[in-house]
Amino acid sequence: MVDGILDGAGRAAHGPIPVHSPWFAEGTERPHDPAKARKILDEAGWKPGEDGIRTKDGRRASFTLWYFSGDKLRQDHALAYASDAKKIGIEVKVQAGTRETVRARLGKDAMLMGNGFPADPDFDLYGLLHSSLAGDGWNNMSRYTSDEVDEALDEGRRSNDPKTRGKAYDRVQRALVKNPGYTFLTHIDHVYVMDDDWDGVTTQLEPHDHGLGTGPWWNVEDWTPKK
Repeated sequence: MVDGILDGAGRAAHGPIPVHSPWFAEGTERPHDPAKARKILDEAGWKPGEDGIRTKDGRRASFTLWYFSGDKLRQDHALAYASDAKKIGIEVKVQAGTRETVRARLGKDAMLMGNGFPADPDFDLYGLLHSSLAGDGWNNMSRYTSDEVDEALDEGRRSNDPKTRGKAYDRVQRALVKNPGYTFLTHIDHVYVMDDDWDGVTTQLEPHDHGLGTGPWWNVEDWTPKK
């Protein structure tokens, strides 16, 4: 996906925090391993049918995955995800819809979402994972529930100490390895073309908010024309 969809401008996602973030928990990387996935499904009793799609107890390994209409990037990710899933025996039916249409289906189907607000890990992780927000609109759409994760998220939100918060968000990421709740695909790099005639231009980590709060604009008041 990084090479074919993003043309190299991104990284594989092993969780909600990018690998180049200072908050990333080392050792939580997960390889793309279709052979292991097939073995897990086999051992769980999901056996391939005549068309290659797995079934168990009369239930077909199939679900619908929505993305927002007109979003080519999400469409490409959804189609690639469906293609990979089919190779291990899972049918993913990709469907486009407006925000209103998709929101009405959140309790029944899956959605390909984009997220990332780099100012603080609490902004992403709390809304994504805390059980108190399960099924609350665009928050915690997977209805993820974990006492361990809730406790760590609360600790990270209450503390001002970077070490305490780092340990809390490390716990969250390691819990997600054991019980993901989501399939994480890519973290996207933003690419800018800028005039060389300015001093003071730097960028910040910017997974999702597309230049509104970070990117190159975060310190625009410090830009000065080169002499």
